[in-house]
Formats: sequence, structure tokens, C-alpha cells
Amino acid sequence: MSLNKKIVLSCILILSIISSINKVLAVENKKETNLEEGIYVIKSALDEKYVFNIAGASSKNGGNLELRSNANSYTQRFSVKSTGNDTYTISALYNNKYLDVDGSKKQNGTNVAQWEYHGGNNQQWTIKAGGNGYYNIISKCNGLYLDIPQSNAKNGANVQVWQKNNSKNQLFKFEKVETREKTIENGTYIIKTALNENYVFDIEASSKTNGGNLELWSNNITANQRFIVKYLNDGTYSISPEHSKKYLDVENSSAKIGANVAQWQENRKPNQQWIIKAAGNGYYNIISNCNGLYIDIPQSKAKNGTNVQLWEKNNAKNQMFKFEKIT
Repeated sequence: MSLNKKIVLSCILILSIISSINKVLAVENKKETNLEEGIYVIKSALDEKYVFNIAGASSKNGGNLELRSNANSYTQRFSVKSTGNDTYTISALYNNKYLDVDGSKKQNGTNVAQWEYHGGNNQQWTIKAGGNGYYNIISKCNGLYLDIPQSNAKNGANVQVWQKNNSKNQLFKFEKVETREKTIENGTYIIKTALNENYVFDIEASSKTNGGNLELWSNNITANQRFIVKYLNDGTYSISPEHSKKYLDVENSSAKIGANVAQWQENRKPNQQWIIKAAGNGYYNIISNCNGLYIDIPQSKAKNGTNVQLWEKNNAKNQMFKFEKIT
């Protein structure tokens, strides 16, 4: 065999080896960088108790992306979906608006907010492994990285884009959220306690004002005992007294044991969002989305005027309720 042929064959062999190595690296890189589609809470590597949040529970175009302490809020859940082109969209689950680089600008410090879907590159993101379970989130429109200014993780910290800096302020953890199925149909209900089904949720004295208290009362089928229950498409419900058109509300979004429940005008915030979870035998637990506490009848006393409060889970009848639909 001539020297030239040997050189050619050697080159072909080397190229073949390089090609094989590149394919292996590509597969491994894809495994490392690709994220499963799903619903996520997105945490900052600076301090994982701070997560992506839409400011003020806004549903408007331009609602700002910020950090806020993790409150298990519906404004802190994001749907991550593949575009099929090695990028993802990231949308706020509660309003189906998409993280969007303002005006597709290419400058460091450009703001990120939510916007209705339009399919532009400024709504597409490369999610790339950054090590130790963290990821960089990179805009397709400008190659800049989601970034926490001055590495200051705090409530209200803005989220912007910035050139790569290999620091924690550009690293984020995607924590998958268990999706909750719709448990009851939308409708108007009388809500009975499992302690004694003759006693039901009631707005004290048929109040129509903010702060009208939630209590138990013997069932008389009046409008202040009828509640409009509506699914909010994110695993939570609103519960609205029919007579006042206000909403059951955790007072001051308190996370304290014994926090009170009353009615208040709609604010679209977690303290008016409720998880209705099957508890067996036709009963349900009603859990606040702002603090994870359960609606609870104090001392398991079902009588006229008994207050309704929040308490940690106890697996007892005083936290179990039956929803009887009114047709």
C-alpha cells in the first residue's frame, strides 16, 4: 500500500473517531441540558427560598418578573414547554402569559416581563445545565442570561438579562410541582361540616362588607350559605358567597395557626385561592394556597356561630367538608 493511501486511510479513521466522539458528546450534552416539560417553581441559586414571581399577581401584558419568597403561590408556578428547536417557552401558569425580553433589546440590563404569546425569539429560552442541579436560562433573541442584579436575592428583586458571568446570580433550580386535578365541578354549593351535616358555612349576619366573617350555622339554604365555587385552571379554586359576590379570604395572608377566614373583594392573590382535596367518603379538605393550612372547626364544635379558622393538617372530621351542589 502506498504512503498516500495509508495517509488517506489514517485521516478517514481519525475523522470517523472524532465524529463518534462528537455524537457521544452531543447525546451527553443533550441529556445534561434538556429539561422535562412540566410545571415548575424556579428558585434562585443565591437563596432558594426566593423564586420567580409575577409582581402583584398581574394578568396584564408587562406584568413584571421578580423574585419573592416562596409562598406556594399560583403566581409562582411556571409552565415550561419545548418549542422543538432546542429552546423552551416559560409561561405563568395562572394567566398563560409568557416570559418576554422587553422589545427584544440586546443591552445588558434589559427587563423581563410577561406578555401574550407571539412566538418571537424574545419569548424563547435555552435552558442549559450549570452544574449541581442548577441551570442558566438564556434568551434566544440576544444570547443574554437571566440575571439577578447585584446578586441581591430579596422580595421584589428584579429579573433582567445580562452577559454571561459564571456567577450564582445567573443560576436557577427548576423544582417540579405536582399538578393538581380538578376535583369538583364549577357550581353553587352548600358546604357542610363532617362533624354534623346540619351545620354549614355561613357569612355572619348576611354581611356584604369586606371582613364579613365565615362561621357555621344551621342549614337554612339562604343566600349567605350558598357559595359559588370556580376552578382557576391551576389546581386551585375561588369560593365566593353568592349574596355578596366577595371571596373567601385568609385575613392578611397570615401563615399563623388559627388565622381567620372572612370575605373580601376579589384580589386574585393566593389568600383567596383554595385547594379542594378529596378526603374520602364524599368529603373534602379545603387548603389555603397562601400558607398550606387547612380550613378547620375549632375544638370540633359544630354549633351556630362557631368560627371557621385555619390549622395544620390533623386528618380529623373538623377539617372535612361536603360540597352539596344546588341545581
